[in-house]
Amino acid sequence: MTETIYQVTKFGDGFHGPGRGTVDEALAVLKPKLDKIMGPYQFRGAKRTFTKHQLLEQLERRAPRLKVGEKLVVMGSDTGQPSFALRKWEIDQEAAESPLVTFAKKFVGKSPYRLGATGPPGDSDCSGLTLKAVKEVYDVSLPHKADFQMRDAHIWAFREASRLRSGDFVFLNYGRLPAGEADHVEFFVKPGRTLGSRGSTDGVGFYNFGDDDASRVLRYGRLRKQDTTQ
Repeated sequence: MTETIYQVTKFGDGFHGPGRGTVDEALAVLKPKLDKIMGPYQFRGAKRTFTKHQLLEQLERRAPRLKVGEKLVVMGSDTGQPSFALRKWEIDQEAAESPLVTFAKKFVGKSPYRLGATGPPGDSDCSGLTLKAVKEVYDVSLPHKADFQMRDAHIWAFREASRLRSGDFVFLNYGRLPAGEADHVEFFVKPGRTLGSRGSTDGVGFYNFGDDDASRVLRYGRLRKQDTTQ
Protein backbone atom coordinates (compact mmCIF):
# COMPACT_ATOMS: atom_id res chain seq x y z
CA MET A 1 0.00 0.00 0.00
CA THR A 2 1.41 3.40 -0.98
CA GLU A 3 0.73 6.90 0.33
CA THR A 4 0.96 10.03 -1.82
CA ILE A 5 2.81 12.93 -0.26
CA TYR A 6 4.03 16.37 -1.33
CA GLN A 7 7.52 17.49 -0.34
CA VAL A 8 8.94 21.03 -0.29
CA THR A 9 12.62 21.88 -0.29
CA LYS A 10 15.16 24.45 -1.41
CA PHE A 11 15.95 23.44 -4.98
CA GLY A 12 19.20 21.48 -5.18
CA ASP A 13 19.19 20.32 -1.55
CA GLY A 14 17.37 17.02 -2.15
CA PHE A 15 13.96 15.96 -0.84
CA HIS A 16 14.82 14.74 2.65
CA GLY A 17 12.18 16.52 4.69
CA PRO A 18 8.81 15.26 5.89
CA GLY A 19 6.04 14.92 3.35
CA ARG A 20 2.63 16.58 3.52
CA GLY A 21 -0.49 14.63 2.74
CA THR A 22 -2.27 17.35 0.76
CA VAL A 23 -1.37 20.14 -1.64
CA ASP A 24 -2.81 22.72 0.79
CA GLU A 25 -0.50 21.52 3.56
CA ALA A 26 2.51 21.63 1.25
CA LEU A 27 1.64 25.14 0.05
CA ALA A 28 1.36 26.29 3.67
CA VAL A 29 5.04 25.27 4.01
CA LEU A 30 6.08 26.78 0.69
CA LYS A 31 4.27 30.12 1.04
CA PRO A 32 6.59 31.74 3.66
CA LYS A 33 9.63 30.50 1.73
CA LEU A 34 8.51 32.56 -1.27
CA ASP A 35 9.23 35.70 0.76
CA LYS A 36 12.91 34.90 0.27
CA ILE A 37 12.48 35.44 -3.47
CA MET A 38 12.04 38.86 -5.01
CA GLY A 39 9.17 38.71 -7.50
CA PRO A 40 7.97 38.48 -10.13
CA TYR A 41 8.02 34.69 -9.97
CA GLN A 42 8.28 32.05 -12.63
CA PHE A 43 8.50 28.29 -12.99
CA ARG A 44 11.85 26.83 -13.96
CA GLY A 45 11.99 26.31 -17.72
CA ALA A 46 9.19 28.80 -18.46
CA LYS A 47 9.26 32.49 -19.40
CA ARG A 48 5.89 33.65 -18.10
CA THR A 49 6.04 35.56 -14.80
CA PHE A 50 3.51 35.81 -11.96
CA THR A 51 2.72 37.82 -8.88
CA LYS A 52 2.80 35.87 -5.62
CA HIS A 53 -1.00 35.54 -5.63
CA GLN A 54 -1.02 34.34 -9.24
CA LEU A 55 1.80 31.90 -8.52
CA LEU A 56 -0.08 30.30 -5.63
CA GLU A 57 -3.13 29.90 -7.84
CA GLN A 58 -0.95 28.19 -10.44
CA LEU A 59 0.53 25.87 -7.82
CA GLU A 60 -2.91 24.92 -6.52
CA ARG A 61 -3.93 23.99 -10.05
CA ARG A 62 -0.75 22.29 -11.24
CA ALA A 63 0.43 20.37 -8.17
CA PRO A 64 -2.40 17.79 -8.07
CA ARG A 65 -1.75 17.02 -11.75
CA LEU A 66 1.88 16.12 -11.17
CA LYS A 67 2.94 12.57 -11.84
CA VAL A 68 4.78 10.76 -9.06
CA GLY A 69 8.37 11.99 -9.07
CA GLU A 70 7.64 15.20 -10.97
CA LYS A 71 8.32 18.56 -9.38
CA LEU A 72 7.53 22.24 -9.79
CA VAL A 73 10.45 24.59 -9.26
CA VAL A 74 9.67 28.20 -8.36
CA MET A 75 12.26 30.91 -8.92
CA GLY A 76 12.60 34.65 -9.21
CA SER A 77 12.95 36.31 -12.57
CA ASP A 78 16.36 37.68 -11.50
CA THR A 79 19.32 35.32 -11.17
CA GLY A 80 21.15 34.77 -7.90
CA GLN A 81 18.04 34.13 -5.83
CA PRO A 82 17.08 30.89 -4.06
CA SER A 83 14.65 28.54 -5.78
CA PHE A 84 12.17 26.19 -4.13
CA ALA A 85 10.68 22.94 -5.34
CA LEU A 86 7.47 21.05 -4.65
CA ARG A 87 7.46 17.36 -5.53
CA LYS A 88 4.77 14.70 -5.64
CA TRP A 89 6.01 11.41 -4.21
CA GLU A 90 4.82 8.05 -2.99
CA ILE A 91 6.01 6.04 -0.01
CA ASP A 92 5.48 2.34 0.53
CA GLN A 93 3.73 1.96 3.88
CA GLU A 94 4.42 -1.77 3.85
CA ALA A 95 8.12 -1.55 3.01
CA ALA A 96 10.21 -4.07 4.93
CA GLU A 97 11.54 -2.84 8.24
CA SER A 98 15.32 -2.97 8.54
CA PRO A 99 16.75 -5.37 11.15
CA LEU A 100 18.66 -2.36 12.48
CA VAL A 101 15.40 -0.56 13.24
CA THR A 102 13.91 -3.76 14.69
CA PHE A 103 16.88 -4.04 17.08
CA ALA A 104 17.02 -0.38 18.07
CA LYS A 105 13.28 0.05 18.69
CA LYS A 106 13.41 -2.57 21.46
CA PHE A 107 15.15 0.06 23.58
CA VAL A 108 12.79 2.98 23.02
CA GLY A 109 12.29 4.63 26.40
CA LYS A 110 14.72 2.17 28.02
CA SER A 111 18.13 3.59 27.12
CA PRO A 112 18.82 7.09 28.51
CA TYR A 113 21.24 9.37 26.69
CA ARG A 114 24.77 9.65 28.04
CA LEU A 115 27.61 11.11 25.99
CA GLY A 116 30.20 8.46 25.25
CA ALA A 117 27.98 5.50 26.18
CA THR A 118 27.91 2.53 23.82
CA GLY A 119 24.69 0.82 24.90
CA PRO A 120 22.01 -0.37 24.73
CA PRO A 121 21.41 -2.23 26.97
CA GLY A 122 22.22 0.59 29.32
CA ASP A 123 22.89 4.18 28.40
CA SER A 124 23.74 5.25 24.86
CA ASP A 125 24.58 8.25 22.77
CA CYS A 126 23.64 8.66 19.12
CA SER A 127 26.59 6.83 17.57
CA GLY A 128 26.67 4.35 20.43
CA LEU A 129 23.18 3.20 19.44
CA THR A 130 24.03 2.86 15.75
CA LEU A 131 27.32 1.04 16.32
CA LYS A 132 25.67 -1.35 18.79
CA ALA A 133 22.82 -2.13 16.40
CA VAL A 134 25.22 -2.81 13.52
CA LYS A 135 27.44 -5.02 15.70
CA GLU A 136 24.54 -7.04 17.10
CA VAL A 137 22.70 -7.49 13.80
CA TYR A 138 25.56 -7.90 11.32
CA ASP A 139 28.68 -8.38 13.48
CA VAL A 140 30.26 -5.35 11.79
CA SER A 141 32.33 -2.95 13.89
CA LEU A 142 31.85 0.77 13.37
CA PRO A 143 33.79 3.54 15.11
CA HIS A 144 32.22 5.54 17.91
CA LYS A 145 31.36 9.13 16.83
CA ALA A 146 28.95 10.17 14.12
CA ASP A 147 31.56 11.82 11.90
CA PHE A 148 33.81 8.75 11.97
CA GLN A 149 30.85 6.55 11.02
CA MET A 150 29.94 8.86 8.14
CA ARG A 151 33.44 8.40 6.68
CA ASP A 152 33.82 4.70 7.49
CA ALA A 153 34.58 2.24 4.69
CA HIS A 154 31.64 0.02 5.72
CA ILE A 155 29.21 2.85 4.91
CA TRP A 156 28.13 3.73 1.39
CA ALA A 157 27.37 7.45 1.43
CA PHE A 158 24.77 9.16 -0.76
CA ARG A 159 22.88 12.45 -0.91
CA GLU A 160 19.66 11.77 -2.83
CA ALA A 161 16.86 11.33 -0.32
CA SER A 162 14.74 9.38 -2.80
CA ARG A 163 17.10 6.45 -2.21
CA LEU A 164 16.36 6.28 1.52
CA ARG A 165 14.97 3.12 3.03
CA SER A 166 14.44 1.75 6.50
CA GLY A 167 17.66 1.44 8.50
CA ASP A 168 19.72 3.91 6.50
CA PHE A 169 21.94 6.31 8.42
CA VAL A 170 21.14 10.02 8.57
CA PHE A 171 24.20 12.15 9.33
CA LEU A 172 23.62 15.72 10.50
CA ASN A 173 25.39 18.82 11.75
CA TYR A 174 23.49 20.76 14.42
CA GLY A 175 26.32 23.26 14.91
CA ARG A 176 28.25 21.49 17.66
CA LEU A 177 31.12 20.73 15.28
CA PRO A 178 32.57 22.70 12.34
CA ALA A 179 30.57 22.77 9.11
CA GLY A 180 30.85 19.54 7.17
CA GLU A 181 31.44 17.36 10.25
CA ALA A 182 28.63 15.16 11.54
CA ASP A 183 27.75 15.72 15.18
CA HIS A 184 24.67 13.47 15.16
CA VAL A 185 23.43 10.26 13.53
CA GLU A 186 20.10 8.45 13.51
CA PHE A 187 18.38 5.65 11.60
CA PHE A 188 15.86 6.55 8.90
CA VAL A 189 12.44 4.94 9.48
CA LYS A 190 10.19 6.67 6.92
CA PRO A 191 9.79 10.24 5.58
CA GLY A 192 9.47 12.56 8.56
CA ARG A 193 10.44 9.86 11.08
CA THR A 194 13.78 8.70 12.52
CA LEU A 195 14.97 6.46 15.35
CA GLY A 196 17.93 7.46 17.43
CA SER A 197 19.35 8.56 20.77
CA ARG A 198 19.04 12.28 21.47
CA GLY A 199 20.53 14.12 24.41
CA SER A 200 17.87 16.83 24.21
CA THR A 201 15.11 14.36 25.15
CA ASP A 202 14.96 10.95 26.75
CA GLY A 203 17.55 8.98 24.83
CA VAL A 204 16.49 6.23 22.42
CA GLY A 205 13.18 6.99 20.75
CA PHE A 206 11.27 7.64 17.56
CA TYR A 207 11.52 11.28 16.53
CA ASN A 208 9.73 13.58 14.12
CA PHE A 209 12.15 14.68 11.44
CA GLY A 210 11.08 18.15 10.37
CA ASP A 211 12.23 20.80 7.94
CA ASP A 212 14.83 22.17 10.36
CA ASP A 213 16.32 18.70 10.81
CA ALA A 214 16.30 18.15 7.05
CA SER A 215 18.26 21.36 6.52
CA ARG A 216 21.04 19.95 8.76
CA VAL A 217 21.61 16.77 6.77
CA LEU A 218 25.15 16.30 5.49
CA ARG A 219 24.57 12.97 3.79
CA TYR A 220 22.93 9.59 4.18
CA GLY A 221 24.58 6.21 4.53
CA ARG A 222 23.89 2.51 4.13
CA LEU A 223 25.90 -0.53 5.11
CA ARG A 224 27.58 -2.01 2.07
CA LYS A 225 25.91 -5.12 0.69
CA GLN A 226 28.82 -7.41 1.51
CA ASP A 227 28.47 -6.46 5.18
CA THR A 228 24.78 -7.34 5.38
CA THR A 229 24.93 -10.75 3.71
CA GLN A 230 24.60 -13.32 6.44
